[in-house]
Amino acid sequence: MMRSATIAAVTALLVLTLPAPRAAASPELDRILSGLAGKSARMECKPKAQILGRVGARAWPTRRLVEMDTPWCRSLLRLAARPSAPPTWADATAVFVLAHEAAHIFGIADEAQANCRGIQTYERAWLLLGLRPAYARAM
Repeated sequence: MMRSATIAAVTALLVLTLPAPRAAASPELDRILSGLAGKSARMECKPKAQILGRVGARAWPTRRLVEMDTPWCRSLLRLAARPSAPPTWADATAVFVLAHEAAHIFGIADEAQANCRGIQTYERAWLLLGLRPAYARAM
């Protein structure tokens, strides 16, 4: 009984002191985010549970950082690697979220205005991902 209590205590101590898993970084997503924001910025891909508020994405303008849910990052990376692949609805959503969060990094705090700028820069986001101009316009 004492031994199992000791093991449980040591295990709990290890779990509490281990660092949280590091977010995945991508120079390619940093480049695209920076191009949309008009300034150097970086993107961290991490599970939604590790993002403050458990939202799909969050911008930290003073740190020039966007945290994005891993599935959206995967969509963006797949699109950047294979821009001729047919995009899915999830891909289109990920591209809009990227454009929206870039608006916050640009300096827009208001959500409605960030949505507006996200729509205005949506085509550019597709172009930065490598889509042909005619196809990006159609998106």
